[in-house]
Amino acid sequence: MKKLATALVSAAAIMTMSTTAFAAENPAEVFDRVMEKNNTIQSAEIQSGVHSVILAKDVIPDGQMKVDMAMHAEMDMQDTTDLKYLAQVASSILGQDSYSQVFYTDGYYYVDANGVKLKYPMPLEQIISSVQTGVNTSNMESSYMKGISLNEVNGKRVLAYEANPKKLNKNVKEALGTVMNTLGTDVNLDMNIQEMKGAYVLDDNDYIIYMTNYIVYNMEVLDQPMTCITLMETEVQNPGEPVVVTLPSTDGYEDLIGLYDGVIESEVE
Repeated sequence: MKKLATALVSAAAIMTMSTTAFAAENPAEVFDRVMEKNNTIQSAEIQSGVHSVILAKDVIPDGQMKVDMAMHAEMDMQDTTDLKYLAQVASSILGQDSYSQVFYTDGYYYVDANGVKLKYPMPLEQIISSVQTGVNTSNMESSYMKGISLNEVNGKRVLAYEANPKKLNKNVKEALGTVMNTLGTDVNLDMNIQEMKGAYVLDDNDYIIYMTNYIVYNMEVLDQPMTCITLMETEVQNPGEPVVVTLPSTDGYEDLIGLYDGVIESEVE
């Protein structure tokens, strides 16, 4: 009995020391360190799923619309004078399924949507900014959060957070402006976050290998109010490792350069 008690005390001591050593890391400091490191990634391969419900009783039949999307994307920005980007997207909106493939090369953005092939000029800086907004962790930092925790689950560190909507909205508006500029549109799109929380699963090198984000936000599109509830899950393959992106043929794409004159400043001569 004495040996059993001694063993239990020893085990408890070991567990206590392990937990204390792990808990010694400041969650906010780890959060900022992880965000900074993952924003430096030059190559990435991700798989993500997005599930949304849009509520707009005056615009959408039945007052709500479900949107589901799955995406596989590859990016290689190791050559700062060029960008290789390829994404396949499958989506379902109002029960209608669609498939698209997009890629970027030689100053053009290519879109193949259900067999309809279009291309239009896009400056390198614009597409890089857009891709980084979608792939990287953008400008997320601990000062935008009202709560951050750091725990170990199945041998992996998990950073969980809940954002402060008031502080985060300014950052979101800037990112949204970048996306709208990339699309070459002056459509008035106003977005205000009501709730945002999620978690990042980390590897031993502080790279994010999996993330979940839950967000509720209000927005106005063409002066029509809407509420969107979205859950996004993303898995990052081999973070920090080079990604070889094989682009499809550019044959057969209709050039829309004439439609974008004066809207998108082309760097293509």
